[in-house]
Amino acid sequence: MRPFKFVIVVLFCFFTGASVSIAETSPQQAEVKSPTGAAVRSALFPGWGQFYNRKPFKGTLFLCAESLLLTQIVLEQRRTQDNAPSRRRENTFILWWTGIKLYGIIDAYIDAHLYGLNRNAPLAVGVIPSMETDRIMLFYQFCF
Repeated sequence: MRPFKFVIVVLFCFFTGASVSIAETSPQQAEVKSPTGAAVRSALFPGWGQFYNRKPFKGTLFLCAESLLLTQIVLEQRRTQDNAPSRRRENTFILWWTGIKLYGIIDAYIDAHLYGLNRNAPLAVGVIPSMETDRIMLFYQFCF
């Protein structure tokens, strides 16, 4: 069971890191994506919202993760018909599936909002030392 938890945590961390990236665009691109449409698509079928936002890698990851968890839920239901203590594993899989499902819906919604932003915009990163105290301040600035 430990490897499965490790895979879920790694996938969650990867989804979080992948969602930070801004949508890929070109200067000629004027297509607008509907955030509500992306969220509904993601709610209806795993990864559909990500595919709609032209993020096929993220869509494939969501499809695989949700399919794996749904398979585990069905297998646990078959194995633990009337065994109450064993239902804890099934409930854990259901909670993980629910979390990934909600995260996929939110991710699709946000990616649709970010779709079309200029990725070549400058990014300012820096450090400001404080003369009054022994602290420093880190900053970053996105220029849209």
